[in-house]
Amino acid sequence: GDSNVIRVGQELKIPTAPLTIEVWRDARLMAIFANGLPVRLYPISVGKEGHESPLGTFHIAMHESEPVWWPEDGQPVPFGTPKNPLGTRWLGFEEQTQYGIHGNNSEKTIGSFESLGCIRMHNADVEEVYELVPNGTQVTIRP
Repeated sequence: GDSNVIRVGQELKIPTAPLTIEVWRDARLMAIFANGLPVRLYPISVGKEGHESPLGTFHIAMHESEPVWWPEDGQPVPFGTPKNPLGTRWLGFEEQTQYGIHGNNSEKTIGSFESLGCIRMHNADVEEVYELVPNGTQVTIRP
């Protein structure tokens, strides 16, 4: 049957535990955990050589839909234009605001080392994560 259909009388399991995010940079994988149990697993892209994704613990501090990209030269690149690499959602880190989890403008590149240090996801995946995790969610990036 279709797993996306909710039926009358069906028991829904809704995680109430705080969610945490774990990223394995070398494996290019991201998982969401509830009470230490994985509830979602996603393929991702991470930073390319010279722009490696930062290791450590961060916290989501910003949810932005249809984000504008602010490259280092400071000229804003509007959402939906080919030069904006952020895709449909941005989840920014509190500790290092230039980094975050975001969608992409080139789905075929997911699974590679190609960002400027951010965690890049399929747009459909980042839209799901955007709805699941509140600000304050802990993100741990491992080698």
